[in-house]
Amino acid sequence: MPTAPPHTFPAEGRVRLPYTCLHTMTPFLEEGSITTIASPTGEGKTTFALDLVRYAAAAGHRTLYLHSSQSEDGIRVRLLAAEAEVSNTQIRTNDLTQQDQERLDQARQTIDMWPLHLSHQSTWTLEDIKNEAERNDYELIVVDDTDQVRIPGAPLAERFARLSAGLRDIVAGESTVLVAVAQLDPPTEHTGGFTAAERLRQLGHRYALAQDSELVILTSLDKVVPFRGGSGLRLSMQVAKNRQGATGSVEVQAEMHFCRCVDLTEEETDPDPWPESLSI
Repeated sequence: MPTAPPHTFPAEGRVRLPYTCLHTMTPFLEEGSITTIASPTGEGKTTFALDLVRYAAAAGHRTLYLHSSQSEDGIRVRLLAAEAEVSNTQIRTNDLTQQDQERLDQARQTIDMWPLHLSHQSTWTLEDIKNEAERNDYELIVVDDTDQVRIPGAPLAERFARLSAGLRDIVAGESTVLVAVAQLDPPTEHTGGFTAAERLRQLGHRYALAQDSELVILTSLDKVVPFRGGSGLRLSMQVAKNRQGATGSVEVQAEMHFCRCVDLTEEETDPDPWPESLSI
């Protein structure tokens, strides 16, 4: 089975993306940058975001994860499952072997040592996000469920423009990387009928946040079938560099009930990069 890459980061301290294939395409999340992760419901965006959080915090980067759709307990279970290499279900039902329990105890001690702060509110405002960001000198801030951020007094058409401007203001002049997770649900058509290019254009049309991001990553379940080990699904990541560099796609394996991702081996996939960059 493929293994996750070691938690190594460049000397200059910039946050590195997990997975060898993705890092090769887009080497660093630059200081002061915004990255958008988007997909329809249940297509792996939070899984990828949590893997990035886990990867960065384990390497010593001061990390903040803001979320609303899941409880803080639910997020901790997912992080524990990933670090201990057991499934979320096993933890929740206490269906653990002695070896599983030992790994879980070790994972809990490890996570408690990370410079990671999890913060949950049912509804966030831009002011809430700014206040949380100012509590520490964070190197990575992940804002999940950005489509649920409340913008008081803003018409629907202006919400994401205001959100984009507000998040950009948080990282302006700072050594912080901000990752925004956005839901992309076409209102009338089945998501499976959309090509990657169409999804990106729709994202750019609906969310000013994507247009203002240096990097856009779309996640989707490429093949909803178990791998030969029976423990994971294939997660496709379609990458667009808005400002510079190549656009392309990579694939990783979502393991153990979506609690972590690992690189796919060469014999399992041979991803074809898009022939040209996509402007959104």
